[in-house]
Amino acid sequence: MKAQLRAGVVARESHPEDEEEGRSIPKQAKRCFAAVDEKGWAIATSPYSYNGSASEFAARFHDEWKRLREDVVAGRLDVIVCYRADRLTREQEAWHGFLKDCQRCNVKIYITANKRLYDLSITSDKTELWRAGQAAAEYTSTMSDTVTDGHAEAAELGRPSGMKPLGYERVYKEEKGKLKLVTQKIVEDDAELVREIVRRVGNGDVIANMIRDLEERGIKPPRAEHWGYGTIRAIASNPMYAAIRKYRGQEYKGNWPEIVTRKEWEKACEVLAGRKRSGERIGRFASLLSAIMRCAECDAPIRVHRESYACKAQTCVKAPVAAVDKEIVRDVVAWLSESDRIGWFLQADEAAANAARREVTELHERLEAAVIAYSHGNIDIEDLSAVRRKVGPMIKAAEKRAAEAATPPALRVFEGTFGNFAAVWARWQEISLAARRETVKAVTESVVLHTTRAKGRDLQDRIEITWKEAR
Repeated sequence: MKAQLRAGVVARESHPEDEEEGRSIPKQAKRCFAAVDEKGWAIATSPYSYNGSASEFAARFHDEWKRLREDVVAGRLDVIVCYRADRLTREQEAWHGFLKDCQRCNVKIYITANKRLYDLSITSDKTELWRAGQAAAEYTSTMSDTVTDGHAEAAELGRPSGMKPLGYERVYKEEKGKLKLVTQKIVEDDAELVREIVRRVGNGDVIANMIRDLEERGIKPPRAEHWGYGTIRAIASNPMYAAIRKYRGQEYKGNWPEIVTRKEWEKACEVLAGRKRSGERIGRFASLLSAIMRCAECDAPIRVHRESYACKAQTCVKAPVAAVDKEIVRDVVAWLSESDRIGWFLQADEAAANAARREVTELHERLEAAVIAYSHGNIDIEDLSAVRRKVGPMIKAAEKRAAEAATPPALRVFEGTFGNFAAVWARWQEISLAARRETVKAVTESVVLHTTRAKGRDLQDRIEITWKEAR
């Protein structure tokens, strides 16, 4: 007696219209189960069902798709039953690999739409399925272009996108029987909270204190039970609050009213970016030199203790915070006012950044050339995958070098003031404490506080600054 084939049913719904056109998951599964009964096959496992895209443009592969691939390779299936080939995947490389797995493991594919069983050991069957996968990938690419064009048009018109931010209410209009997002309007009570958060972050407030304050006032965060660092960051850095629409690296003027000014938003982003680069917890320090200046005796980081800078042991060095800050600010502003020095410093950084950016462009061109070669049939899919595996990490590394070599944002805020002490001083007064700390770290290699025993009582002699030089 011939052994009963073990069947795996696959059903995927990628669009709401699938339901209207009879392609919903339950309807697909019903057809597949009917085919299994008709053929006398046995159901080997629970159905592989999932919603969403199965294309290369999807954010991730579905767990069910991975389970199907694993069951094929493990020899748990003899036949796969699905409504159409594109219900499996529309990602070309994955489809080709899947067909190879099925051929190697002698797994057949049954398509209910045309009631046909495909045997991968037969050349004509394999070719037809191969072409079906190619057609699905081309369709997905076309649809992706269409969706991309729609997103680009919406961005150019300044329409909002993504999840509704705190402080706004979305405005829709009906087009062809469907609601279309056109703009958003301010919800004043929530907007006032947004203004408070953005401005406090921009002023360098300690975020732990902000969280505690909001919790004590009984103010609930959006989509969460309690406030956290991530929530504060997300609100303070959201360009929507300055009526800025971003799309693929480009900025567009939003068609909705701003809650904070662009200057306030940029100031908050500057604080957040500075803390992320340095590894400090945002808003952690409430003084200019805490954890930046070090003790000359024990090399411990200097902290604030009762209005004085002191090392951890509080026995080596000690000096008044206000007096030390005054000396440091005067020296840093003077350093930034020396146009020759700062010019060479920035020029060296920008040269390295530009070299890394050129490398990124060249690597992208190499990758694009490989894609073109594949589309013309000059290389196969394995060669293209090999190029992607090799060039991808190289692009990331070059992008990282470009970011690290770029002019520190802490110094960019002083552009237009270099060489003019009064202008640098005025700009220093405008920026937040967090931005001032980042400026000190950007221009100094070290700041050391000596003891009175070693350097005398003159505070200016006790502070030793080693300035950074052009790289």
